[in-house]
Amino acid sequence: MKLFYFALHERNDGQEYTYDHVVRAENIAIALKKADAYARNFYDDADVEKDETEVYWFFGSSIAVEFDDLHETTKKDFLKRMYNQALIG
Repeated sequence: MKLFYFALHERNDGQEYTYDHVVRAENIAIALKKADAYARNFYDDADVEKDETEVYWFFGSSIAVEFDDLHETTKKDFLKRMYNQALIG
């Protein structure tokens, strides 16, 4: 199994949030399906619609969720990325 990184972006009431995730998959096609399923179910059982730009809309289009930057990574590289993001100074 390989490890794939993706960034999930949420736009909610004028605020923007980014969440970093990794998924295990045999190849990038399967990782894409897993990342897409995660985005689609971001708000559990809420009604969701997907537009032509691959953005998921929840709660009557008041919250947008999408992902990008899907690529193969390693645990070491992912942890280094998280460390560098969190490091102040």
